[in-house]
Amino acid sequence: MKERAVAVAQQGKPEILEETLVQRIGGLIEPANMDYAVVERIARDTLRVDVIPFNLGRMLASPKGADDPILQAGDVITIFSAKDIRVPMSRRQVFVQVEGEVNNPGVYPVGPGDNLQTLIQKAGGTTPDAYLFATALFREEVKRSQKNNLEKLLRKLEAESSSAVSQLSQSTGASSDPGGMQARIQAIQQAQRQSLERFRTLKPEGRIALGMAPRTDLGTQDVPALRLENGDRVQIPSRPDFVHVYGSVNTESAIIYKPRTTVAEYLKVAGMGTGANPDGVILVRADGSAMTNQSLWRNDVLHAVVMPGDTIVMPEKFNRETGWSQFVRNAKDFTQIMYQLGLGAAAVRTLRQ
Repeated sequence: MKERAVAVAQQGKPEILEETLVQRIGGLIEPANMDYAVVERIARDTLRVDVIPFNLGRMLASPKGADDPILQAGDVITIFSAKDIRVPMSRRQVFVQVEGEVNNPGVYPVGPGDNLQTLIQKAGGTTPDAYLFATALFREEVKRSQKNNLEKLLRKLEAESSSAVSQLSQSTGASSDPGGMQARIQAIQQAQRQSLERFRTLKPEGRIALGMAPRTDLGTQDVPALRLENGDRVQIPSRPDFVHVYGSVNTESAIIYKPRTTVAEYLKVAGMGTGANPDGVILVRADGSAMTNQSLWRNDVLHAVVMPGDTIVMPEKFNRETGWSQFVRNAKDFTQIMYQLGLGAAAVRTLRQ
């Protein structure tokens, strides 16, 4: 059985949700807090409630021992889950899914001392086709954070774009060509709606960039010993044979990967467009991170050696008429690129914490 249908009542109407069997593992029963449980007892003479704590794990291991309290009539036993009262990370029940180029893909329990390196070893190690540099780690907590940041950024863009159009509308009266100005405003408003709708289609993935060195010969020992959380998903892909080039280039395509080839050399093959902005070129790495130019004297991105599966994006030059026209003219690049940059930034913050 690969998946199951779950009926959920929502305002009187059943909704069918698809949940894979892999996603269910580890989530069938909420793990109990084995370190703390209580007996609630009411004193008959004073009606006072007494709470008697005991260690559930030791009680189950040694019945009638010191941690097995003698019960009385009317006692209430309460066993808490790990979410009710948070337990230390080392004692939490953690299941992680690993798939792709490992010898035994599946869902594995992660115990104290385990990390991303030991997880790969539990899965039988990598296959000869594994491309460790592009290893992807997906986490629900990061996904929620990215979603919140994306919504905040969208609200900010909506406010700024509306303000820019409003300022342009106020200048219509002073224009020598009110009809032409009105047509221009309508065109900008249409572009605004299209750009913001495109931005709303972006979906956060919760990917964490692992920050490994850009090399094709990485081994399991080069993977960061990152501590894992319940529900994490690890994907190790096979090595691709192409590099993608998008944006202001003559040919948007996938170009065959060649070792030790720089961004500038790939752009020469694709051909830069007349409106290209080489200073703003972005290299989106296969590991989910992104590289942009940070120097006033030398564009390090153009001289960066490209890895298999990397994506090169050449933006258009900025048009500086108004803040909104600048946003509109670059909305395509913004919606395709900046979110990838947001993923990289979220990953770095997560790894530093």
